[in-house]
Amino acid sequence: MKIETIKKLKHIILPNDDLINVGQDEQYANDFVLKLDKPYEFSSSTELQLKNSVSAILKESNGEQNFEREDFLSQPMYDDAVLESTKLGTLYHSAMQCYKLNQNDEDFLNAINQSFTDEEKQSLNMEKLLTAKKKMDTITKECKNIYQEQKFMMYVPHKDIFSDSTIEDKILIQGIVDIVVEYQDKLLVIDYKTNKTQNKEHLMNQYSKQLELYKMAIELSFKK
Repeated sequence: MKIETIKKLKHIILPNDDLINVGQDEQYANDFVLKLDKPYEFSSSTELQLKNSVSAILKESNGEQNFEREDFLSQPMYDDAVLESTKLGTLYHSAMQCYKLNQNDEDFLNAINQSFTDEEKQSLNMEKLLTAKKKMDTITKECKNIYQEQKFMMYVPHKDIFSDSTIEDKILIQGIVDIVVEYQDKLLVIDYKTNKTQNKEHLMNQYSKQLELYKMAIELSFKK
């Protein structure tokens, strides 16, 4: 009911069935309207997006920081590629899913060849993939196990996600971690990226929030 409508009421019935004549008890009527007209204390919470993907949070957190990436989204990342950069990034991501623990180079390349079409393989630079595999081999040398495509869902206070927020209500966050490497005493989160910029500071600023969320999710999942 609108406040303007309430102000026109002639009678107000209280919870105990007492009848208040607005004309005779104007002060009570005014107090009643003021109570209803008071701004809702938790209005900010009603505007929250309750279910969030990590990519959506990353986009909101970075704001205008995406400009370096947007400049080349529609251009091939490599001169010999036939796919646009967004699809190419997904393709390299899928190729790295062929990586297995203690796998030799030949088996890695065979797995890729069996997983993609000729057009897709034409866009993949096998040397770059072998370089990435070599780095992964170094990282996983002393590990106990690796876990690929780790899905997660977690509730986190809004203020713990956004630095300018004071809202304590929890929001649901869901995402997928590319690889979790488990050692005896720690976990390592790895997220594959294909990005044209070589500016390390820009990359750290752009993806630090994502990695913070992944860290939080994996610690909750593995209790480690």
